[in-house]
Amino acid sequence: MITGRSVLSLTGAALMCAASAVGAAVQAPQPEKKKILMVYYSRTGNTKRVAEDFASRTGADIEALTDLKNRAGLWQWFVAGKDAFRKHTTALGPTKYAPAAYDLVVVATPVWAGDMTPAVRTYLMAHKNAIKNVAFFVTAGSAKQEKIPGSLETLAGKKPLGFAIFSKKELTDTAIYERTIISFINSVLR
Repeated sequence: MITGRSVLSLTGAALMCAASAVGAAVQAPQPEKKKILMVYYSRTGNTKRVAEDFASRTGADIEALTDLKNRAGLWQWFVAGKDAFRKHTTALGPTKYAPAAYDLVVVATPVWAGDMTPAVRTYLMAHKNAIKNVAFFVTAGSAKQEKIPGSLETLAGKKPLGFAIFSKKELTDTAIYERTIISFINSVLR
């Protein structure tokens, strides 16, 4: 027996199906998601932390660079700073991903003696022609890093889609960190 309530239920279900069909037909196609590679070098873990957070929020593949030169300990910390200051390259361990297969490569480095690490310098020199679009972030003791954006851009051979500095302040204050990473992600995903 069909009652008034069952007619309303059937009519409501039919309207919902019709609305779904119309809505699907009217929706614009979704833009294809950018394929992103997150490449980083980290000695102390700060750059790794931000790189992993970026990759988890954007779905990026992640590539940790391995510097085959021993950088552990206090003495090696001084040597690392000297190598960065003198713009030395280094031997890298094998990498897993080909940057040419990505729409965007995000490169991250700690700042050593006011410049990028030898590992990142070596990677950019080896792959700059394969990188279609690039963005950078650095981790540093202070936000005053005037020369590093230009150094990274020059070595990459192209203007970055975005640049961010994660100083000690950003790395220790959750609210500032969130604003910085969200702003960086928005700038590179435009």
